[in-house]
Amino acid sequence: TLRELAGAPPEEDVRGGIRAAAGGERDEYTVRYGKNSTGPIAVIVRQDGTSEARYISGSVAVSVDEYRIMAMYRNGDVAVTGDHNGNGVVTLPSGMILYNHNAGKGGRLCDLVTGQEKDSWS
Repeated sequence: TLRELAGAPPEEDVRGGIRAAAGGERDEYTVRYGKNSTGPIAVIVRQDGTSEARYISGSVAVSVDEYRIMAMYRNGDVAVTGDHNGNGVVTLPSGMILYNHNAGKGGRLCDLVTGQEKDSWS
């Protein structure tokens, strides 16, 4: 915006955009749902590198930080998670684990229908 180009912190914008932190530096960037971007927040990207995407209901769909990434089902249950050490899990909405991996111990892959272990490694 012209305010930013002039060096002034941006004003609070109910349609999303850049929010100024103390001292005028950029704190976070938001994108909102809706034709005129006036709905609930859809995406937040923060200066510290963390971010999240939200369902229109407001619940978190994807969350990313320095150490992990997570995707959630609409009900809030974890769908996929992985961390910086190489560990990860994939689950169905029922909670059944399809895949898990522990970087230090190995992992397993399960059948999508029965949940029975199809393969494992160490």
